Amino acid sequence: MLLRRIWGYWGFVWFGFICGVALVLILPLHLFCPASYDKYFQRYWYQVLGRFVLYGSGIFVRRHGATYYEDKAYMILANHMTAMDIPIQAIGIPSAIPFKFLAKSSVSKIPVLSSIAARCAILVDRHSAESRQAAKQALVETIQGGQSVLIYPEGGRNRTASPLAPFKMGSLALAYEHNFPVVVNTVVGAHRLNPVGKYLELRPGIVDSHWSEVIEPKRYASALAFRQGIEELMLNVLEEQGRS
Repeated sequence: MLLRRIWGYWGFVWFGFICGVALVLILPLHLFCPASYDKYFQRYWYQVLGRFVLYGSGIFVRRHGATYYEDKAYMILANHMTAMDIPIQAIGIPSAIPFKFLAKSSVSKIPVLSSIAARCAILVDRHSAESRQAAKQALVETIQGGQSVLIYPEGGRNRTASPLAPFKMGSLALAYEHNFPVVVNTVVGAHRLNPVGKYLELRPGIVDSHWSEVIEPKRYASALAFRQGIEELMLNVLEEQGRS
């Protein structure tokens, strides 16, 4: 336990250091590159920063499933348990496809970081119905504009004793309504390296990242059936890995 806490402090310091260096290096790109460069911006931010953060913390990603995706916009659906999930997904995604993700609007209160976050994320205040509606509209426009978006259908980190928290219908209903191509990422083992709610407990190890083939939502009879199909797909992976 003591070693995990010491390693956790190291991971926290390492993460802060890498983010600070990355901000300095990326600031000129952020200031002078137009929005049309956002995909390159995200690819650098995720692929380079994600590797430094994870590898420096002793965490490595083992990818399973799909090995290639066409270069087009997807809705990426993933389970979520730890703070390490986004870098795990960023460096594990086949074809290094850049994506935006939903982020808490509180990030917008941090100078400089707020404008950078706007290029990498769709900001939402989950306590505001108006903000949630605006985020849904931004999500649709982002995917229709050719940019992938990462969604956690559980609505946040799973803090329950179950493998998955209940899925929210919002983004899944949008995927079904617009028939956006969907890929599913199931991360297995991250909670063993960074336990839920214990930000400063960390240990090195390997995380398994499972990627599905592309799914067409309209192959399901309804949005509810689509949600159930995605839940079953994730649960099957989690249960299979749990037995291995």
